[in-house]
Formats: sequence, C-alpha cells, structure tokens
Amino acid sequence: GRKGKKALPYFEEVKGSLSLSSQALVLPKITLSSGEATHSLSGVVNFGKENNLRLKLDSKEVDLKDLLPFWGGDYKEKLRGRLDSNLSLSGPFNNLKAEGEILIDRANIGKEVINRGSAKFRFLERCLYLDYFRAFLGNSEVKVEGKIGLQGSKEVFLNLEAKEFSLGDLNLIKEIYQRAEGKVKLLANLRGTLNKPDLKAILEGDNLLVGRETLEQLKLKINYSGERKEFSSRITLGESDYYLKGEFEPLPRKTYALDCLLFVERGDLNTILNLARVRPEVIPEGVIGGEGNFKGEIRFSPEGIKLENPQGKIILSLTDGRLGNYPINFAQASLAYEKKVIKLNQLNIVSNEANLEGEGEIEEGGKLNLKVKTKEMELGMLKPFIPDNIDLAGKIDLVMLFKGTTSSPEIESSLLVRNIKVSEQTFDELKGGIRYVDNLFYLKDISLIKEGREAKIYGKVPFNWEERKFPEDEELDLWVKVPEEDLSLLSSFFKDITLAEGKAQGFLHLKGTLREPEYEGEVKVSAATLQIKKLENPLSDLKAQITFNKDTLEVDKFSGNMGKGSFNLGGEIKIKKFSPYSYALNLKAENLDLCYLPTFEGILGADLFFSGLARAPKISGEIKVKDTAYTLSPAAGEFDLSSVGLPRDALLDLKIVVGKNVWVKNANLRMETDGGFTLSGELKEPQISGEIKSSRGTLVFFTSLFKVTEAYIFFEKKGSFEPTLFVKAETEIKVKEKEGERGHLITVPVKIVLDQRIRPPGAQMPTSEEMSEGGVHLEWDDSKLRSPLTKSEVIAYLTHTESIQELFQGDINQVLQEEVEGLLTANLRLHLFDPFEQRVEKTFNLSEFRLEYDSEKNIQLKMGKNLVKNLLVSYATTFSEEPEKDLSLSFEFSKNKVLSYSVDEKQDYKLGLGLRYRF
Repeated sequence: GRKGKKALPYFEEVKGSLSLSSQALVLPKITLSSGEATHSLSGVVNFGKENNLRLKLDSKEVDLKDLLPFWGGDYKEKLRGRLDSNLSLSGPFNNLKAEGEILIDRANIGKEVINRGSAKFRFLERCLYLDYFRAFLGNSEVKVEGKIGLQGSKEVFLNLEAKEFSLGDLNLIKEIYQRAEGKVKLLANLRGTLNKPDLKAILEGDNLLVGRETLEQLKLKINYSGERKEFSSRITLGESDYYLKGEFEPLPRKTYALDCLLFVERGDLNTILNLARVRPEVIPEGVIGGEGNFKGEIRFSPEGIKLENPQGKIILSLTDGRLGNYPINFAQASLAYEKKVIKLNQLNIVSNEANLEGEGEIEEGGKLNLKVKTKEMELGMLKPFIPDNIDLAGKIDLVMLFKGTTSSPEIESSLLVRNIKVSEQTFDELKGGIRYVDNLFYLKDISLIKEGREAKIYGKVPFNWEERKFPEDEELDLWVKVPEEDLSLLSSFFKDITLAEGKAQGFLHLKGTLREPEYEGEVKVSAATLQIKKLENPLSDLKAQITFNKDTLEVDKFSGNMGKGSFNLGGEIKIKKFSPYSYALNLKAENLDLCYLPTFEGILGADLFFSGLARAPKISGEIKVKDTAYTLSPAAGEFDLSSVGLPRDALLDLKIVVGKNVWVKNANLRMETDGGFTLSGELKEPQISGEIKSSRGTLVFFTSLFKVTEAYIFFEKKGSFEPTLFVKAETEIKVKEKEGERGHLITVPVKIVLDQRIRPPGAQMPTSEEMSEGGVHLEWDDSKLRSPLTKSEVIAYLTHTESIQELFQGDINQVLQEEVEGLLTANLRLHLFDPFEQRVEKTFNLSEFRLEYDSEKNIQLKMGKNLVKNLLVSYATTFSEEPEKDLSLSFEFSKNKVLSYSVDEKQDYKLGLGLRYRF
C-alpha cells in the first residue's frame, strides 16, 4: 500500500504461528519473504504489569532499496546491493534497548562501489551508539564511530577516518577527470547537536594526479559552527591558497542560505583550468589573485543540487601570465551577478605595449551587450588558433560590439592591422569592417595594402554560430577585386618569385555553396617579367588571359619568352571544392634558353599534355634538348619526380629526345651524347627505357686524361634515375728504359673499360677491390718493352708517379728530398690510406675518415659525423711527441656557404665563413 506518496513495505509471503493471551504475545517464529530477502522474527511481548518485550529479527539478502521505503524521489534508484543483519530488542516499552550487526557483501551508492562493509550498533537510553562502521571502496577503508542522541538535545558525536584513501577508488572523480592517482588522508568529526552541528574536517595528500594535473601538495580544511551558522574552508595546492568563508543557514524544504567570501592567493591558472576541465586550444599560464562574495540559496533534492536567487561580485587578477609564446604582463577582471545578469564591469589585459579592454553584460537567456577593444595587440597571439604551417606577425587595433544572444550573437567590428607578416610575405596594412548577424559574416571593404597597391575583399559568408562551422549548403557571395596594379605584388605571395614586373588586373566572384562553389571572374596580365628562383633567365613578355566560369578555370592565353625561345600554355582546369579536379592543358615551348644551375644549361623544346583527374593526372608528350650541358648530380639516383609538386599517382608517357651538341659531365667525365629515353608508368615508380650514347669526350681516371671512344648511359633500376655508365677510353703513358748509360722513352697505349654506376663528383678512385670485381678493366700494350709492366706499375704511371721507378734504379741522393717524400705520400695514399679509409667509413657509418702523412713523418687522423643533414662535427689529432688536437663544428647553409667553428688543445678558437664562387 501507500501512505500519501510514499510506498509501504511489501512482503510477498508471511508464514508462521503465534499465540495471544491477555498476558502475552508469543512468536515462536514468523518468516517474511520479499523477493530474494527473508526475515525471521521470534520472541515474546508481555502485557499487563511487566509491559516489556524480547524480540529478535534476522534478515538475509535484504535489498538496500527496501531500507528507504518511505523516501520519495530518486533516492531508491541510487542504491543497489544487498545486506544481512541481526537485531535484538528488549526491555520495557518506555525504555527499550536494542543492538545489532549489519554485513554488506557488495553495494552501490550512486556511482561508488562498496566491496564489503560491516557495522555494529546499540540503542540505549534514547541514544544510538555506533560501535563501528567499516566500508571498503576498492582497497580503501573508511571508518565511522560515535553516537547520536535521538531525543532531548539530540547530541551528536561522530568521528570519520580514512587514512590511506586511493583517489582511484572514487568513481565520481575518475568519471570527471578520467585519471586519478595517489592517496589522501581524511579526518572529520561532528559535534554539537543534530539541529546545530559543529563540523571539522581535514583532507591531505601529496603527489596526486588528477586528470592532467599533478598536485604536489593538497590540503583542505573545513570548519562549520551550527551555533553561529558560520563556515570556513581553505584549500592549499602547492604554493597556492584558496579561502572560502561565510554563513550557511538551514531553511525550510531542505534549503540552505549561503553568504560567503572568496579569496585567492598565488593561484595557478593552469591548475585551475585543468581541475575545472577547461582545455583551451592554448593553455594560458599565470598567477591568479582575487576576492569576491556570493549570496544565494542551495536546495538539495533527489534530482541534485539547485542554486536559487544567486548574486555576487568577484575581482580577479593575473600576473606573470603567458598565452603560448606571448607574455601577459597583467590582467584584471571585475564581474558581478545580480538579478540574473552577469556584468563585466572591467576587463583589462596588458601584454608588452598591447592593451585589451572590455565591458558590458550578459542577461538571462544569454542576451548580450558587450564591447571589446584592443590596441597594438600582437597578431601572433592568434597563432594558436591558425594552422601550424602559417607564421603570423603584426599589430592589430580592433573594436568589437556584441549584441543579440550567446546562441545567436550580432557582432559589429572594425579592424586595422599594420606591419603584417604571413609566413614569408609582408604587407603594410589590412583594414576594414566585419559584421555578423543572422548566421552571416558581412565583409565590408576589407583592403589589403602593400607599397600603395591595394586588393579589396567584400561580400558575405554563412557561418553557423551554434555549431561553430561554415555550412556547406548555404549561398556564398564573396568578391575579390584587384584594380590595375603593379605585378610585383606576386613576389609578396610566392616566395619562389624573386622579381615581378608588369601590370595585372582582375576580379573573382565566389558564389554557389561551399559544397559546390561557382566562380566568375578574370585575370589579365600584360608585358610582364617574372624571375623565378633557381632559373638564370627570366620569363619575359608574359601575357595571360584567365577566365573563371562556374567550375572551370579557362586558360585562354599564358605565353611568354625565355631567352630566345617562347612558350604558350592553354586549356582548362576543372575546380571542385576549391581544388583542381581535372586538367586539360597543353604546353608548347620552342628554343627555351633554360639555365637551372648547377644541373642544366641549354636549349629546350616541349609539346606536353596534362589531362585526367587531378589526383592522378596523365602527363604525356615530348621534350627535346639541344646545345645543352647537363651535370650529373651526386643525388641523381635519389631524385624523386614527385618533388615537383605533382601527385605520386600521376601517369607518365614522356619521350625525351637528345639532340645535337648535348654534353653530359661530372667531375671526371665529359662527353657529347645523342639518343633518348622514355618515362612511363606511375610517377611514384617510373619505368625508364632507352639509352644515350657517345663517341666523343674525355674521362679523367687515375689523374690521367683518357679519350672516350665509345660510351653509353642507360637505366636498369626500375623506379630510379640512377644511371649505369659503360665507357671505353684510351690514353698513353711514357715509360723510360735504359740502354747502357742512356735511356729513352717508349710510348705504351693504355685502354680502360668502365662499366659501373656513375661516381659522384669528387669521389675517390676505385679501390683495388673494385677493380678486381670487374667494374674497371685496364689493358696495355707493353710489347715494345723489354720487361712487361705490372698493373701496379701502370697505375703508378697513370697517377704521374713514374719517378718512383727511378728511385729504385739510380742514386737516391740525386733526387730531391721533397720529391721523394711527395711520391711516397702519393703512393701511400693510393695503395694504403684510400682503401683503409673507405672501409672504416663504411663499417662505422662515419661521414668522413682521413689519414694524412706529411714531410715531418707525422700521421694525422681526422674523423667526422653528420649530426643532421648539413651539420658536421669532426675531430683531428696528430700522432707525434707533441700532438695537436682540433675539434670543429661546421654548418652548410647552402652549397656555396659554410660556417665553421673550431677549438684546439690550447683553447684557441677559430670562427670562419666559407664562400664558394663559380668562375
């Protein structure tokens, strides 16, 4: 049944026996069943003169919800679990005594889990004694003991203790912060009466991890006086202190009046935001101070805690702050809340010379009336909110007025930005106005100015404030206009353009939607000159006519000259969602004087087609080269075609034709070539076929000059530009033979066959090991000599060290000492040092390893390692009685600029800048 809105206890079955007389009620045993719970009641109740009773109640598997049968609301829904208990009741009716025990195996109170618990209690002289109550949440134990008076003054005396309580055993904290680690100690005692209790509590812990915050020290103290209805609390987090004190008065209907003061000393902003679970894009830092007051009513109900009639004021300050890399010297805010209105009386933020001010109010329902203005604010403070690959700098003055509501604001703003830098581009000024109303941004005459040249932007762009995004299906109306301007503006936007001259004008009208934008506009360029980085010759007499038509960019004309040659590009590009979707372009070029140092210098012609989808376009056609010098790069085999900016899935069908007077060279090779090759397949792994041949040129080998008689360059490795070189070349050496006291020179022809990968410029001569493997083959005709030559002797003559042969046939004193030592050093280098150095470099993965032998009979060791690509650290020492030691660090800014620093054993240092010039 029910009593009002409250449910009465319900039993499915009651069975047993009883006997009733005028003197007593005897209950041998009565069993009551409710669900899985069973209750056993036995005893006797005496009437008449004795007027007393003796009863015993044993309960098993009692649902915790059944302990609160008369409570309404959602309290029953917050309890889960079962318990066993026994209760004994005895004594006269007017002075009953009771005692009992409770055992809990597993229970849930809200989100918390009690693994096990037990309690022992007594009721004596109208007072409830709690001998003990022990509960385990996870592995953490909580103890409570004391007494509660139930009549008269209703005195209360309770102690609570949890000495090593693990934060991870509190599901509420884990649910809020995801992570909670560390142990705390909690001590609390309750004194006074039930109507006017006095509470003292302390919570302490060290090295706690709560969410992303590590609390080196936590200390919370709470004091409450029921007599004075006053409370005070203090929280210590490391060096920060937070105070809260005031009045807490009970009112009817489980409501309490709150009137308190708040103080903050040395508060850490980062810690506060972490504990409040506020994670902005960039974590601000700083020391918080403040004070304020608060009034209101707190009402407790099964649905939660409700705050009624709140009002208050607070003043907060921030010092030694930082937002990303930008300092906040000082910030102060004064806030008030009254009659459901938040008033921002003052907001002031100072960063270096910049200042931000604000004032206004937010009414109930989110109605806005705010004003914010900045002066000389660093534009770089917005860096955290823009992509990482964009550098931003400048000074901004901004005024913003906020009306409407927080869910649908109306914003009116004007801005002026000076000395703007976006990545590597600089501009003098950006100015204009922006208005936001009814989910639309209105851009009013936004002007971007550089050196007197101006581009204008205006129109409207939809923006959904609630979802914080630009909707894809709402209409756009955005204009960009560039009146006739000097083309030098291009060098401000494109870092690879070092010079731009000429005139350009045009406009672009963006309409449609973000999902399916439409374009309208045109760009015209006349009599222009562009100098592109790394190209020696500029693009001159440049003319362009480009039209935007819905989803198509039509290249009506894009032509010009380079040197004595010309080029023309035409066709169209389909655009989808602001990116190229497909190509249909044709590039024709004749006699382009292309100089791309240090690799290519010559005349180029082309007839190329770009077609297909942008994600995998097809590049087909023919490229012709003539009157060209092509230098083989050390990294030729590592060249990646995708580095030119095309997708790796692009398809190739290119024919490269080598015409007249095309020379291929490196440090040791120079030869005139003809032939050609083709590129096919995917760009990420192109297939190269064909060969380039030569019958004219020179080859420097073993420091001797050979004449090329036959040579081929061909490509064998799939997906690589690493060529294989086959060369036949010949030369002559002069060998002196003695006849009696006189000798004469005999010419010995020498032929070399080189069949190996092209060696990078500056590479060492092949080792004897490489030669024995067949990569280099030497042949010589020594039939005119009396004694045949060995390979070592031929190499010695090729390296111009034939004087060594004389040393062992004549008087050594007749040869200059310097020449002897120089020849010995050369042979040591060739036959000993070079092979050994290469082995050590390869074995230990060094960038350099050198052994040098000088005229003082000293051996110098030098070794080095590239820490990163262009940074070399090296160490050198001499093996002598007074060794010299040197530690150096060098950084190669470019191929032609090297900065070095070195220090020797005497602590003397050198700082050098090396500049390499090409003559």
